[in-house]
Amino acid sequence: MSSIVNLDLVSISAKNLLPKDIMIKVFNDSLLKCNGVIKNNVLVINGFSIGKISITDRIVLSTYSENVHNIERYTKVLRDTFTKLSELEFKNYQYYLKQQKLLIEKEAEANLELKKHLEEISKKEIEATKAYERQHLPSCEAIVEELKEAAENQGYDVSQIETKNGVQLQFVRRVY
Repeated sequence: MSSIVNLDLVSISAKNLLPKDIMIKVFNDSLLKCNGVIKNNVLVINGFSIGKISITDRIVLSTYSENVHNIERYTKVLRDTFTKLSELEFKNYQYYLKQQKLLIEKEAEANLELKKHLEEISKKEIEATKAYERQHLPSCEAIVEELKEAAENQGYDVSQIETKNGVQLQFVRRVY
């Protein structure tokens, strides 16, 4: 003779509600309040076998089909107890996540500031190198190079024309 046993699933804890260690702690506290224990992966409440329990990133029960009324009553009490006990832990977890997010946002903002500061230092390093090179040019050439660079930085194209009297610079405004 064979018998058929239907399995029904009951969610005690939703996936990712809490970190696993906290979820298990809250679940154990809920079991104590409901006079429940786990024996060989079988949930037992008040001496009554409810079904197989699976604890991963969520808590799920595979309940037995016998004594459906008692199973529904006990699982509802267990889930309600877990939900009530997990509320404070959930709020603490949300607060922790928000604090972590704020800290990381501040660090990211600080990193942006550091990056800007690094870019400024790099720019000054390049400018100082150019100035050092100009310093070793004759005075006239140095001033011509400085004028050309300043004009280019302000949006001008610069043409240099050598004349018998020296150097002549022609500035043409770039228009886009």
